[in-house]
Amino acid sequence: MSISETISTLFPRERAFYEAAKRGELLIQSCIDCKADVSPTAYVCPRCRSLSLEWQVSSGEGTVYSYTTVPRPRLKELADQGEAVVVMVDLDEGVRIMGRLVGDRRNPKIGDKVTVTFEPLADDVAEPCFALSATTATSQNSSEKS
Repeated sequence: MSISETISTLFPRERAFYEAAKRGELLIQSCIDCKADVSPTAYVCPRCRSLSLEWQVSSGEGTVYSYTTVPRPRLKELADQGEAVVVMVDLDEGVRIMGRLVGDRRNPKIGDKVTVTFEPLADDVAEPCFALSATTATSQNSSEKS
């Protein structure tokens, strides 16, 4: 099954997340009752246990909480890219989200600033990924030269 076919079988809630990614928007959820920002994968507010969640657009800015290197891609559409660096990112809104690190991914560090970017997986599907922010990449390059 292709990635496009897989996305089309998702529940409407998950489909909305990927449709926004295709438009270049990273969605998180907000609790209508207590106004907490909530992970895109949550079905219930972790603060007040409300089921009343709505989508909102994230700034896409955050900090690396953790990372790992995965030796094989999980999707056949990524097979030509070799190993992947997967990061857990604490978004500025307070939500933690996981994604691939793209661009210069040689030496990510916990605490590095990252920005969301969107990588096409198919003609009609984009994946939210993260890239080191310009300030992080610049400081890493200058420390490598010293």
